[in-house]
Amino acid sequence: MRIFIILTLIFFISCSKELIKEKSEEKFVYPNYDSKTTSYFLEGLRNKSKGNWEAALRYFNWAYKESKNLYMKKEIAIANYNLSRFEKSLSAADSAFDKYNNDFELLELMINCSYKLKKDSLFIFNLDQMIDKFPQKYSYYFIKLRYIESNGDLESIVKFINTLNLSSLPPQMANEMLLKKIYSLFQLKRYSEVIKEFKQNIEYIDKENIALNEILVNSHYNIKNYKQAYTYQMKLINLNSLDIEDFYKLILISYNTEDKSKIEESFELSIKKFPQDLDLRVERSKYLFNLGKYTEAENSILSICKSDSLKIIAFNELATIADVKNLKREAIKYYEKALSISKENKNILNNYAYLLSELGENLDLALEYSKKALSKEPNNPSYLDTMGWILYKLKRYEESYNYVKKALDYTDNPISELHKHFAEILLVLDRKSEAVEHFEKAYIIGKDPKILEKIEELK
Repeated sequence: MRIFIILTLIFFISCSKELIKEKSEEKFVYPNYDSKTTSYFLEGLRNKSKGNWEAALRYFNWAYKESKNLYMKKEIAIANYNLSRFEKSLSAADSAFDKYNNDFELLELMINCSYKLKKDSLFIFNLDQMIDKFPQKYSYYFIKLRYIESNGDLESIVKFINTLNLSSLPPQMANEMLLKKIYSLFQLKRYSEVIKEFKQNIEYIDKENIALNEILVNSHYNIKNYKQAYTYQMKLINLNSLDIEDFYKLILISYNTEDKSKIEESFELSIKKFPQDLDLRVERSKYLFNLGKYTEAENSILSICKSDSLKIIAFNELATIADVKNLKREAIKYYEKALSISKENKNILNNYAYLLSELGENLDLALEYSKKALSKEPNNPSYLDTMGWILYKLKRYEESYNYVKKALDYTDNPISELHKHFAEILLVLDRKSEAVEHFEKAYIIGKDPKILEKIEELK
């Protein structure tokens, strides 16, 4: 019987050594444990397997007191961690790591504890050790990256990714790391570096990535490399051609290339994709007006306007385009076409009235239309200004003053033109100092050199 007990004890001691070895990534030589240490250790493992962490911790502590073997500290650290005693867990893990410094599980435990305890510098130190000792544990690259990202430190993201050997990483990971770096460089407005990084590492990156192509478009655009920006925007449209904003951007970039063929191509593609979009047609009409192709510009918009209400909108847009281009007669023609359909659209009534006041023509008709627009929206600052300016042209200065003053009262952000009108009215009313004040406000908003000259004359 005594021989059987001795053999059983030897068997348990042997098993305990193997169990300890299996938990570590190093091959250790353990001292022979006495029966008490072995008994405590095995009881600790049994409770650990059942999730009885308090009991497991108690037995592992006893085993450590008996043996002073640092590997027991690892089990103590694990038990404390599962009991949310992170400070004690970290202390025990750190003690064990002094000897077993290539133990993955210990290092992982130290990372988790330092994170839970918000010991940032220690957390990063342990992460760096993990990456250095176990370079194939790729998840820790991302953990470090996410941590740096959480601090919003774009420069550190770039520096960290620069330390990586992309060729040694799995393709998907290399792609993601590169995208992070490129995005960070873009956020830092280092556009030339974005383009350089893409070209140098093109073999590791997903060239069809939509976000990447958006970054490349904007990077080229910001360094005024418009032709390349156009190329990437075209690619973006081919990858994701559902968003109309992408087509508007293509048109914008095409203008900057100053390449007529690209401008026409951008409009052709856009209208083909969104044939009923009125705003696209308006944009194209602006371009055609620049080329002096007024009839083509008109047809471009009117071709999709079947109802009277849409035709009124179209004529109003055409009139606005013509007015901006200083083609006043063309603008009058379009307003009159709109009014021939209906004289109830308040915007057209107001805009036409204001245009007539600027030209100093048909002021009685302008007054009639302005009154009609105001009857529909009496507190509209733009309509009040129109009425005031018509009255100014009719030399009814006191009435003019009241309307433009009211227009200023009803707007929080008056445009330059409104201050200019008020200044002109004040001037004829012999209120020079007030006039200068409003001319100055007009200049601050609009930066019109003619207004500055006027101010200097008055002073």
